[in-house]
Amino acid sequence: MKRVRTRIVQLSAAASALLALAWVLVGQASSGPSTRVGLPTDWSHRHLVFSRPANDAIARELAQEPRFWQQQLRRNQVLRVNGNEKSPTLSAMLPMQTKTVTRLRKDWSVNLGSSASVGQAVFPAKFSFDVTTAKCASDPQPDFVVFPTGVLSSGTQASIVAYDNLYSGCTGTVPSTFWAYDTSGQVLTSPVISLDGTQVAFVQTIGSAQLVLLKWAASNTETSTSPLHLPTNVSPSAYTTCTAPCMTLINLADGTDDNSSSIFYDFKNDIAWVGGTNEVLHKITPVFKGTTANPPAEITTGGFPSQMSGLGNALSSPLFDRITQQVFVGDLGGFLYRVNASTGAVVQSGQLDFNPAVALQEGVMLDASVGQLLAFSSSDGTSNCGGGTVACAAIFALSTSFVAGDTGTEVAVGDSVVADGVTVPNSLFSGGFDSTYINSANGTGNLYVCGQTGANPIVYRIPIAATVLGAPLTVATLAPAVDAPSCSPLTDVPNPNTTGGASERVFFSVTNNGSGPGCGGSGCVMSVITTPWQASTSFTLGQRIMVVSSTTVPTVEILVDVAGGTSGAIKPNWPSTGGKFVTDGSVTWLVEGPVRITPYPAWVANKIHLKGDRILDGNGNIEVVTTAGTSAATLPTFNPTIGQPTTDNTVTWTNAGPLPTSFLKEAGGTSGIIVDNVSTFTGGSQVYFSTIANQACSIGGTGGCGVQASQTGLN
Repeated sequence: MKRVRTRIVQLSAAASALLALAWVLVGQASSGPSTRVGLPTDWSHRHLVFSRPANDAIARELAQEPRFWQQQLRRNQVLRVNGNEKSPTLSAMLPMQTKTVTRLRKDWSVNLGSSASVGQAVFPAKFSFDVTTAKCASDPQPDFVVFPTGVLSSGTQASIVAYDNLYSGCTGTVPSTFWAYDTSGQVLTSPVISLDGTQVAFVQTIGSAQLVLLKWAASNTETSTSPLHLPTNVSPSAYTTCTAPCMTLINLADGTDDNSSSIFYDFKNDIAWVGGTNEVLHKITPVFKGTTANPPAEITTGGFPSQMSGLGNALSSPLFDRITQQVFVGDLGGFLYRVNASTGAVVQSGQLDFNPAVALQEGVMLDASVGQLLAFSSSDGTSNCGGGTVACAAIFALSTSFVAGDTGTEVAVGDSVVADGVTVPNSLFSGGFDSTYINSANGTGNLYVCGQTGANPIVYRIPIAATVLGAPLTVATLAPAVDAPSCSPLTDVPNPNTTGGASERVFFSVTNNGSGPGCGGSGCVMSVITTPWQASTSFTLGQRIMVVSSTTVPTVEILVDVAGGTSGAIKPNWPSTGGKFVTDGSVTWLVEGPVRITPYPAWVANKIHLKGDRILDGNGNIEVVTTAGTSAATLPTFNPTIGQPTTDNTVTWTNAGPLPTSFLKEAGGTSGIIVDNVSTFTGGSQVYFSTIANQACSIGGTGGCGVQASQTGLN
């Protein structure tokens, strides 16, 4: 493992040694040969990210941050199946299509309850008890995923539920309910899991907010519609020694409620940060590591709870930065705050979002390595977009040391006012950094985000050079503007272990009118290949990358490798039109053309075709015109091999392989999407989310569904 980490981080020997030592501290498991390192994954792992530390001083500080290591393991470690189980192919509930594949592979979906829905900015949480091996229910410590249900709990409705036996390689029912609890409240925000996986924390609302600390116990009888009513409810001091299942409730100070702020948990210092609806930031410590003498409690002295502007706006989810010892939190009035973690002193930014309904709804992103914050604004209050007539959806970049009134720098990502000029725009949710950015030592790479909050949602690629955000490039329009579809947060998933070479995708959903094949004009989750070009890198036949084809009129295009080899040391000049070949070292790329979300047409007889035209053949492969001409009167037999031509009268088609985009119809779109480990075997890496609206789930009937879908084998 040390060898893998050293290659990833690429620091000096001294810094690497410090980081390796920190990883030992992160484990927090019992000593001995059976030691396991837990890997919790929750909403915060998308918001607090780390590009490669630029120097040893930053590396030493980040060595104390468990999320830094968790990011490395999540993106680079290989997940393998437990030796006692068969390889989890994840054919699961819906079989993989063999020809025209137009959707993601839904491995399973379970009913969380009638009308169970948490909203687009809420994420499930996943726990793996071993970072390199998938654990089924037969293991004493199986992997599990936790879903909040978003509805008021009762004897027939859980507020929170967990599933284990997650992988189709597992024996028995896949998945199985691990535990399900009625905590007499409603969970509207994202849960977090302790580093050893034995405890879960979340906020529930009962007219006011309660922090719930929960020690779970596995059960064979509980389900989302038949939960255990009130796990033993004990005082905070008794919680530290209670026998699972048990919980304790901490009423947040000032009677505040919470329906928009998820808990941020500081693994190292055992501190939880969470916001309230009356613009108060709460600090709770200890949390998971309390004792009878020092039980879990909210801090109510020394500046806490900390009041923000006093305007009464609800807070979004906070982030704690170990480098600056500041907490960063936005409010639904459009302001960003930095709060001294020791004194509660507050610095308020200028107003970044002027949308009265959902301003800064999800919270900021922070790259702790370079000290930069990104705030996602649904409406910037200007008239700089729509030809100088409407406000912009925008991303604001600010330093972690921003001063009072600061608004940083801004990049617009589409219009924010719908055509009628009255309806408020949708939320602009957080984006995802690509692997080029994460692997850089100075904040250079790309950010993907779903913008155009006032009309039809568009995925943009924003180039970043040494933390400076450049002009956005359109990747794809996801849906028509009818009924104002909204787009979810965007999650980037790099997988260096996929068969045929490294791959990378972005995942997102729309609430309705999805344009992709299989979406049916409904809510739809989608993925698009975003694998970047790399110099002097081995590429294999059929491997795809995404490129910007021109510096004068930039367009984002997909290229497919039709002759495997090693790329050159210098990036080629990519053509701006499809159907052309590019020599790159010993690699030959075929320019397929701009990213396409709408269905590809079928072959038509006697049709005039230009170079770059595309169709979908009967084998489920894209065929690109590489020699213009007129098609024949009868359907040709298309060559099934990627990179090989088919003669069709005077037209030459070249096989570009299966669709680089994938789609899965989901009612109302999805919650936030979390990433599982990456794997070497097809179907062995997953994403998890829940649906916004009721639909037929593969297990448990109709309701809001908790879903697992495969990262790999998507085509």
